[in-house]
Amino acid sequence: MSGSYNHFKHTYRNKSINRTILASHTSADHADVIEPKNSSYTIYVQKIVLAITTHADQTITFQDGAATPVVIAAHTDEATAGTARPHDIPGTIIWDFGPEGTPLTQGEELDITFSGAGIAGRCHIEAYEKLTAAVAAGSTN
Repeated sequence: MSGSYNHFKHTYRNKSINRTILASHTSADHADVIEPKNSSYTIYVQKIVLAITTHADQTITFQDGAATPVVIAAHTDEATAGTARPHDIPGTIIWDFGPEGTPLTQGEELDITFSGAGIAGRCHIEAYEKLTAAVAAGSTN
């Protein structure tokens, strides 16, 4: 890998976001959280930071919107677990895919899905989009 996180976001199009996740939210509330410009572009996710403030026995999944979704990260939250995981800051989970990031399926958006309502917190996602399909001459992408 070469370059910095900001290099890729400035060279291509920065698609980073911050989202509040409420305990009452469902997957429908977080569909298409990051969308590509059109089907010729690919979203690259560099980092996901999930700060959980309300725990529940649910799973939160970050995946693309393809017919067969590509899952890039998932966390099973155990409301009664009191044991820290080695990669967790208490209440915070970080998935770091490096400066180049991990690609979603070309033309697909990033969705956050839940196994049920209950988890609450804040989510920060660093991402960029890049033209990855050949564009016909004269096209106005």
